[in-house]
Amino acid sequence: MSMCFRILFYIMSVCGVLASEEIGNYIVAPKEYTLAPTYTLSHTQILSTHLFPEIPKSFFIANFPQQSFNLKMRSYEVAAIFKRQGFVLHTPHSDVEFIYRASMDLQKPKEAIKRLYTQYFDAICPNAFVIDSIEVRLQDDRQFQNLGEALADAEFELFGKQAALKKPSGVLVARTKDSKIFFVYEITARLKALYTTKALSTQESIQDHTESKTIAFQKLGSLPVCESEVVFGSAKSYLPKGTLLTKDKLRPSILVKKGEFVFVESVGGGFSLHTQLEALQSGSFGEVIEARASESKKILKIKIVGKNQGVVL
Repeated sequence: MSMCFRILFYIMSVCGVLASEEIGNYIVAPKEYTLAPTYTLSHTQILSTHLFPEIPKSFFIANFPQQSFNLKMRSYEVAAIFKRQGFVLHTPHSDVEFIYRASMDLQKPKEAIKRLYTQYFDAICPNAFVIDSIEVRLQDDRQFQNLGEALADAEFELFGKQAALKKPSGVLVARTKDSKIFFVYEITARLKALYTTKALSTQESIQDHTESKTIAFQKLGSLPVCESEVVFGSAKSYLPKGTLLTKDKLRPSILVKKGEFVFVESVGGGFSLHTQLEALQSGSFGEVIEARASESKKILKIKIVGKNQGVVL
């Protein structure tokens, strides 16, 4: 009788019996499966057993891209892989999406990423950048058994340094005593940006012609300008209405022109002295130029702090 069941098991497996079915004391594994539209996984390598735990054979399907948490495949491509392994895969959907979610505690890398981005953007324009979420995974999730212990004294930096901070995804490097650990990350963030409210001609002042909007953080070619930069800024070239203002579109306005008189303040010894000097150079906000006293003809260096205003250095 035992031999009969063995023969029956063989015949049914060759013919492709549906669903696990108990016959006597033997279980016939299913040979046909149906592909769902999405799968959430915690491994960078996608195997058949991750999709169907009951499948009797584990085989490779795909890897997540190195710097991505999503992988989309055509369903017929996945079905072809199953067919080569002797299984029928039904595909009611044209595409299948695989989504990566880490199963381990990655709080420390997340905190490092948040700190690096926040410090960078706050130095440019305080409180203009907000992170909503951070996704992190090991570049190779088979690399470490005890990640928490490995990261105890690690130092973190982004691969690509400052250039990496202008885009929402990349690689975080953890430097330990013995090695480097690489993490792939992706952030969702918002930042304040300024747009022109009218068309501006070359060298026209931008002040009073902007509006602030909150936009999704995407890869930046040039950094958005801060509101404080607009006060003393002008258009580098013609800007249509609704233009996103970035640093490459702005030039500092000339606040002091050569030959004009500059009202300056000289502070020292517990007193301040206000006087007028003749500018020997043109300059914009924050620049240091030379100016001459009308009576003594003494030449002084001044720092420009406003329209025809300066401070003696």
